[in-house]
Amino acid sequence: MFLRAPTAMVPRGRLLQRAFAATAVDSAALQKATSAHARHVFPDSLAQALDGCDRHGRPTLHGASLEKAPAILKNPKNQRYLWQEAAALNCTGQHAVVVDVLYAQLYANKKRRYAVLPRTTSLFLQQVLVAAVATSAPVVAVDVLQQLAQLDTSLLPLDVRSLAVDAVLRLLLVSAPDLIVDVVSLLGPLHVKLDKPLATAVVDALFAGDHYTALVALVATLPPSLELPVMAHVQALVARLRLGQTVADVNAYFLRDVGPLADDVLSFLLVHACKHRDYDLVADVLGWLDQPLPPQQALALFHTLLVPAGVDLTAAPSAPMPDRCVVELFEAYPAALPSTTSALSLAVSAASFFQQPEVAAAVFDFAAAQNVPILDVAYGHAGATAAPGHRQRFSARYNADHRAGIVATAQQWNAADAGYHFSGALLQFMCARDAPALVQLLLREMQYYSVEASEADMAAVLRCLTHRSPPVLRLQELYDAFPRVIKNAPAALTQGLATLLQVRPGGTAARADLDEALALWRCFVWTEAVRLEPSVFALLVYVALRDGAPSSIVHEVSTQYTQQAAGWHASQLHSAVLELCASCRDLDTMTALLRQRPVEMPPLGDADVALMFATVGVHAMPYLRALPRGVVPWSSPVLLSKALMAALAANTPMDVLEVMGMAIDNDIALSAEACAACVAVLAKDDLDPSFKTDLHLSTTTLWAATDDPTITRLLDGLT
Repeated sequence: MFLRAPTAMVPRGRLLQRAFAATAVDSAALQKATSAHARHVFPDSLAQALDGCDRHGRPTLHGASLEKAPAILKNPKNQRYLWQEAAALNCTGQHAVVVDVLYAQLYANKKRRYAVLPRTTSLFLQQVLVAAVATSAPVVAVDVLQQLAQLDTSLLPLDVRSLAVDAVLRLLLVSAPDLIVDVVSLLGPLHVKLDKPLATAVVDALFAGDHYTALVALVATLPPSLELPVMAHVQALVARLRLGQTVADVNAYFLRDVGPLADDVLSFLLVHACKHRDYDLVADVLGWLDQPLPPQQALALFHTLLVPAGVDLTAAPSAPMPDRCVVELFEAYPAALPSTTSALSLAVSAASFFQQPEVAAAVFDFAAAQNVPILDVAYGHAGATAAPGHRQRFSARYNADHRAGIVATAQQWNAADAGYHFSGALLQFMCARDAPALVQLLLREMQYYSVEASEADMAAVLRCLTHRSPPVLRLQELYDAFPRVIKNAPAALTQGLATLLQVRPGGTAARADLDEALALWRCFVWTEAVRLEPSVFALLVYVALRDGAPSSIVHEVSTQYTQQAAGWHASQLHSAVLELCASCRDLDTMTALLRQRPVEMPPLGDADVALMFATVGVHAMPYLRALPRGVVPWSSPVLLSKALMAALAANTPMDVLEVMGMAIDNDIALSAEACAACVAVLAKDDLDPSFKTDLHLSTTTLWAATDDPTITRLLDGLT
């Protein structure tokens, strides 16, 4: 089977694992922790006292005979010499003696006839583990760690347990990855958690060793806050599926625990496998699928199969692929790749665009043998991308099939037709692969057949051709070349105009950009009768005001806005422009807009007032007074509340009392936030006494009749 090429899921040359190699640093950290623990449970003073009481002195176990050393250790009071001598040897770098003599010959010897107390066992095994890591003895390290896990955890502090597991895993990642599965099973009994880098490396090693059960169990215990990389999630998902879990169960786990990386688990895995060219996983996913691949995923599959890694789509292939490689996929995976007009036509087009004419010819032959008609546009793609010799052959084939009536005409606007959105799917894929030449070829085809691009199609085209530096085609050039294609995507065109005008904080557009945007806007609105999104009108008004364009432009755009649809009012346009001013913190343009606000418009609404104050800042009252009559809603509780808080923040007593006077005279209830601001100012010790008296009186008067419990509590706190 062609797909079953021996390609690993990830580069497993132990590059990642070497990054976690057990070093002297690991051994030193573990040795330091074990020494601290030993001093805690067996202080040096106690050891010295016991040594002083022993008339024979401390023996040297590793220098004694195999008969004498066990005889010494048979006495329980002498067993402390075992871990003390191991610690001393580790301190002098004689780790091999600890492993080969004290552990292998004295402790682990099957002929040992004496029992060792649990505390002594723990202290000794800790020292053996230090030595095993230092000497890169993975089998001994795992064996010792397993014995430690069988002891009561109170005999082994958490820091020692964590460092022990960390050091052993790093050692195994380099020298014995197949033993990692034995350590993973100890994480629970030892109550140890892995950090993100080490957990990622362990998951990778378990996957490489086909230890799927251990991998799934490990990932299930890792907290979500660890945020494993995508590759680790892929490995966990594949492990579940290869263990025989149903696709439905794995999909439920994927959507619940992995996150919104894709709509379903198999789509996610297929895209990932294609991206990383993991042919084994691709084959597995195709086998798990029970419904046809969507066009984008099918194209990704064909791209993985037909285009070598790192090769440009428009470049001539270094070597042709086997003619029947795509046909074999259709034969092997009929559920994912059914022999239908749409699927086979997409395969023909993909092979053609990927410079594999022999593969395209084989798909044609396969379709003919299955009596499946191919779409006319696929014939066109085969001919348009082929060399002269192949082009003549495809042309002759099309003519013969057309005369025989076995060419399907694509109705790309008809959702029930096999050719629905056929060119659009190819267009999006070529845009994602950054192939401007192929994108323009498809656009010319769509222009010829009057195929309108969808919003998603146009957004992809703009990213590929226009929103880059330098642009392949400016937006005006795109419209001039393909007017019938781009006119049915108002959202994408709106975004294109926004990018052209550079509407962002500190953004400036050259006059040529504004002129181009206006010309395009007029084409869309007048010539094409495209109903653009309301935001594009606000963009144009904002930029015209910001850059000092003639007032006739603002009038023209505003007039067209109100004529677009019922319910579109000029006040809504002004609110949208105000929002742009606020988002860009552009007070000058906001001022120009408010000063030109038509007299027939109502005063600013509450949302507009909030935007204005967010831009003006604390010195609001002078700004408000300077605006034309009818713009500021002086009877609005929202405006007066915000004006009061701004005046208090600006420390302008006259403005404070003026606002409160307006509210009192007109019986306007201000917000609890404004009341809290007044109370906070009254609590200041350095407040001018005269102003404090006036503010206190105004505060109690203004909110005297309130029934808001929050305000009542605030007023009760006043003295």
